[in-house]
Amino acid sequence: MGDIHHFYDEDFFKKWGWVSCYECDEIFYIIEELIEHQEECDRPKERT
Repeated sequence: MGDIHHFYDEDFFKKWGWVSCYECDEIFYIIEELIEHQEECDRPKERT
């Protein structure tokens, strides 16, 4: 994966201990889980 710095605010995470997905606002307390989630959340949704 590229530079993950652009996917979340590292300073905010260090201060508050959580960060949210920029796409859906789900909250994460573990950065690796956020990154994995954003890879899925950022994909285009299929229309039904």
